Amino acid sequence: MAIKTSSRIAAKKLATENGFDTIRYKKSCFGYVVFWASNKSDNYECVGYPTFILVDKENKATIASPDETRAIMDFDYKKLKGWDLYNYFINDHPNRDYASVVALLPCACLHDIDKAAAILERTIKDRRRLVAIYPGEGEVATPDMEYVGGIMDGGLYIK
Repeated sequence: MAIKTSSRIAAKKLATENGFDTIRYKKSCFGYVVFWASNKSDNYECVGYPTFILVDKENKATIASPDETRAIMDFDYKKLKGWDLYNYFINDHPNRDYASVVALLPCACLHDIDKAAAILERTIKDRRRLVAIYPGEGEVATPDMEYVGGIMDGGLYIK
């Protein structure tokens, strides 16, 4: 019980320092005691990802990174559909280079939103990737690539 109390004290201190007035125990995972920081006036609701506070065995509290937050939430982007999936890649995917390739998808689909979403879902489901090919840079599409559409100075493919 002393560990839980000291963990709660450490989490509450960090929450207060970051503008939150309440914490709630979430669970223990990855070797941390996890608390959800919020404000009572928000009715325990949030826009975007929640703020989690991780407390280790030495009662050192830190705010969870976006990757840790998604892991705590058991987040699996493969379960997302349509523009939720697209927005995940554009805003939250850790590989920013790949996010910039995904951002080309609406252009390659002539701004047909439904088509772009369906292509991205299928690409993820089939465990494939989008690839931008720029012939002016000496890049060439291979026979195993599926053409999606044109992009400025090149084409977008599924590999």
